[in-house]
Amino acid sequence: MTIDAPPTFAPLHTETEAHPPSAVVRLCGEMDLSTVGILRAAVSRLDPGRLREVRLDLTQLSFCDASGLAELVAVHQALGRERRACSLHGVRPNILRLMHITGLDRALRPAPL
Repeated sequence: MTIDAPPTFAPLHTETEAHPPSAVVRLCGEMDLSTVGILRAAVSRLDPGRLREVRLDLTQLSFCDASGLAELVAVHQALGRERRACSLHGVRPNILRLMHITGLDRALRPAPL
């Protein structure tokens, strides 16, 4: 008899590197309704006077639901209102497909993995 292991859950965490005038925020794990605040908190800690460009590295983001997509849009818009650039890089095919289906790929212009 085989017993399946429960699905693994990789909570979201971020890693930030600042090299003025830009910063890289790496998203690692899974982003859903319970974890979107982690991205918001990481971006809010970036000094707007020194860090004018924010690069979101999604290479290690394994899952993103609708609330995660909404948070990526909210962060992108908030940075734009502050006249700061925001770009998405290393987007995995499964997340890129969601962005394409929802039309967010046109607004966010993600760079695929």
